[in-house]
Amino acid sequence: MAFETEKLDVANGALLRLGAKPISDINELSDRATLCRQFIDHVRKEALRAHPWNISLHRLRLDATAQTTLTPGAISGTNVQFLTADPIFESDDVGQRIVASGGSARIVTFQTTTSVLANIDATFAAGVFAAGAWRLAPAWGNAYRYAKPANYLRVFEVAGTLAQAGGAFLWTWWNDRNNLPDPVKVEGKYLVSDVGSSIDIQFGRDIENPTLWDELLRNAIEALLAFRICYGVTGSLQASKTQWDAYKAFLAEARTIDGQEGSADDSGSTILIDVRQ
Repeated sequence: MAFETEKLDVANGALLRLGAKPISDINELSDRATLCRQFIDHVRKEALRAHPWNISLHRLRLDATAQTTLTPGAISGTNVQFLTADPIFESDDVGQRIVASGGSARIVTFQTTTSVLANIDATFAAGVFAAGAWRLAPAWGNAYRYAKPANYLRVFEVAGTLAQAGGAFLWTWWNDRNNLPDPVKVEGKYLVSDVGSSIDIQFGRDIENPTLWDELLRNAIEALLAFRICYGVTGSLQASKTQWDAYKAFLAEARTIDGQEGSADDSGSTILIDVRQ
């Protein structure tokens, strides 16, 4: 397991909060170590998702178009074979749409990662579609889909152009949720949207290495780990509540520090943690 020494320190920090005996190895067979192993990766991701931690934030432009050529066997008809130069298709693509040059087709059969059969709903222009000139789209509703970035946890901001917003917009999940439809949604391994072939997002990434965490994030993760393992270690519901309150306090402090550092990425919302009470 990567970063075992650092994870051991985090686990012992959580155990110390509970007044429990520390462990000497994260992989030892004690009940305390087993509980820490069971929860430590989950609580890291949970804490990182709950707040736009500066260390976790990253900005990217996502492209909905496929970066490989596509060759249709015909420009109209049913059970038409579509071939790509590079592997791109997945079995989950059945039902999804192929969109290019004003035409569209619905995938009905997955053959290989480079071949599918599709029923053409709107006639395509003849010829091979170059990389960047076609895309796979959701089965209905949203017009575009984008692969989630590596280590994606949660989107915090979206920038682009959207008719409902009257043109260019900057959407943040905590400010515009009641004013505009969410411009991007998560569906499985993808983000879906109507913004366009490209979309700018600010998102939170999973940061596995504890040496990269700031102290507030580390404290929040230790407190959340203590909460998750508390009943198994102490058998006390009251102690569990104490650790949950400590976790919420660290998130509140993080919002304050963000504001002092001039960051606008402060949700000021406890919606993600309040629902757990």
